[in-house]
Amino acid sequence: MPELRCNYILYINKLKMKTVSEIKKYIELIQLNKEAGNHPPKGPFRILHGKEYTLTFEEMNRFNRRLHNADESLRGLDFHEIHPVKFGGEPTDPTNKILLSRTVHLQFVKWWNKKLYELKDSL
Repeated sequence: MPELRCNYILYINKLKMKTVSEIKKYIELIQLNKEAGNHPPKGPFRILHGKEYTLTFEEMNRFNRRLHNADESLRGLDFHEIHPVKFGGEPTDPTNKILLSRTVHLQFVKWWNKKLYELKDSL
């Protein structure tokens, strides 16, 4: 199973999902990772700025939008990147994503925004 999961993650990361079935399998993988108890990000943390951040953020949004469009049951849920893209997290890695309610997701966003503000003076 780990080898299959690894191969599937490599497949997903190349963004070659072409069918709804493939995308649903990807969503199931995200759920499995959540149930397995993903741990908080450990770093390294690198804060992205400017064009690099904009392009990475857009890549994440396109990817997450494709997943939402493929499965109506995801309505009202947000994809949360465990290691946020702003802090150098991978925008399309399934092991970096969990599904959260909008309310819970906003709590995570506020927490990370606070961390960014706290670090601003030390950068």
